[in-house]
Amino acid sequence: MTTEVTPLCAPNIEYVSKEENYTLKTYQKTKLQEKECQYKQRQIDEQQIRFQQMLEEKRQAEIRRKTIENNRKNNINLNEYNVFEKSNITLDELNNIFNNVKKTKMKMFSKACIDAEEVYGVNAIFLASIISLESGYGTKPAGNNDNYTGYAVYTSSSRGASFDGGYYENIMKTAELLLGYKEKYGLYSIWQINSKYCFNQDQVTVNYNWSSQLINISNNYINTYHNKVKQLEEIN
Repeated sequence: MTTEVTPLCAPNIEYVSKEENYTLKTYQKTKLQEKECQYKQRQIDEQQIRFQQMLEEKRQAEIRRKTIENNRKNNINLNEYNVFEKSNITLDELNNIFNNVKKTKMKMFSKACIDAEEVYGVNAIFLASIISLESGYGTKPAGNNDNYTGYAVYTSSSRGASFDGGYYENIMKTAELLLGYKEKYGLYSIWQINSKYCFNQDQVTVNYNWSSQLINISNNYINTYHNKVKQLEEIN
């Protein structure tokens, strides 16, 4: 008498004889279906893992972006000892400062200050402070038309330099001049630049009130940013 052994794992068995034996063909088909299901399940699992990895990478990238952005905002400043340290302030932020201090005429110079910082490395808040001081917060040129920085204005009667490219060229040329002070004379601080930029009426002695006034103006701008502008940005 012959005894046939039935495999332990044989789902969906198709019986073809009274002895309840299943055919090899049906068994092989069943095993193939199982393998296909397992393969598809592995694909689904791998896709889910990749999707979760992508979500985590995106989350980490957003954390890094926010950290960098918060560091930028927290470090917006003017180093009085080195005006060539960039402020990294944005155009909107600088405009919002002027809105908050009620000096809206200054907004026309914001783009030039930002561009000058990028091109020449001169702190944009420092440039904005020079313009504010020399032109009465943008209400009138300091000398010839469109000379809002007091470029080459050494006496009350001096008209200073003129600029065919308007106030934008005036601000860019001023930044270029300041960079020249650094490269030629090693001047970095507000007080050092003062010694080349602003004199008394005798055109010999330095008018150090200029640097004091600049510091007061720039401090007001910086405090306004950190106490008002940045806080409003965080709320929004």
